[in-house]
Amino acid sequence: MVIAKMQEPPDVLGYRARLELYNEKGAEVESEAQAARTLINSIIEDTSTPSDNAALARIDNRIENLDDTRRQLKQETREPLSHLEARDFPAARRSLARADAVRDDWMRRSVLFD
Repeated sequence: MVIAKMQEPPDVLGYRARLELYNEKGAEVESEAQAARTLINSIIEDTSTPSDNAALARIDNRIENLDDTRRQLKQETREPLSHLEARDFPAARRSLARADAVRDDWMRRSVLFD
């Protein structure tokens, strides 16, 4: 999205397509995380299903923590996207550095989750 917006002339259609995909994937990740947490909690609550409830609870907690970080990343990306829209590229670069740090943290946590 950054490249599409910063080139001359800006690739408006490419930017919009990538932004739409970014938003769709974010909603998809949120939906899948919620579905996983719902399933985990239903297994924990079902006393007729043999399960390691402590391990399932840890997995549920890790998903929740990753989802919190994902929400923080989403919030951090609002500012650079706003700067890109305004074509304030120096401000976009500065705010992208913060978003990159949050993304890197999310990726590190995701790898630890595997």
